[in-house]
Amino acid sequence: MLKAFLNTVLLISILIASYYVYKSIRIPPSFDIAVVQVIHAPPSTVFKLLNDSSMWEAWIPWKDADPTYRMQFDGPPSGVGSHMFWKSKRRGRGEIAWQTAEPPLTCSWSVSVDDFGGSWTFRFDILPDDVDDKQVKLTWHVLGKRVPMEKPFWFIFDLESILRQDMKSGLKKITSLAEAGAN
Repeated sequence: MLKAFLNTVLLISILIASYYVYKSIRIPPSFDIAVVQVIHAPPSTVFKLLNDSSMWEAWIPWKDADPTYRMQFDGPPSGVGSHMFWKSKRRGRGEIAWQTAEPPLTCSWSVSVDDFGGSWTFRFDILPDDVDDKQVKLTWHVLGKRVPMEKPFWFIFDLESILRQDMKSGLKKITSLAEAGAN
């Protein structure tokens, strides 16, 4: 009786593991996660929040989730050449380096996460409204390639949903700051 039970548990474990391996293999090697937010503020106001490193602490979503989150800035205060280093118990360590700044429509950063070996790009596209020059559609893209060994984690822990929630949180803060600054 015990042997039959153990064989059943083993078979179920193998089936579950096989399912996770199969789903992990099917995850595409690259990704572009995008979240959009309409903001009632001029493009220049939104761009300043994104491009000025001193403004980041006010809206970066990961800071609130971990009281040990520390940021350190290097280089010019805004635009290409600016760097932000972070250290956190929950979020690990890493660096963000400003890659492009095209006022007032787009800016992007390379993101390196030391603890996970990941390398991503954050890109913000600011699309002014055709009718109302004090309204924009802000799209935050997170683009990158999944390292083969991390693909199971994307599936098992649903990292895309977690990242998407973080992005939404950051966009809400950007919206509040931009709309307050526009009035």
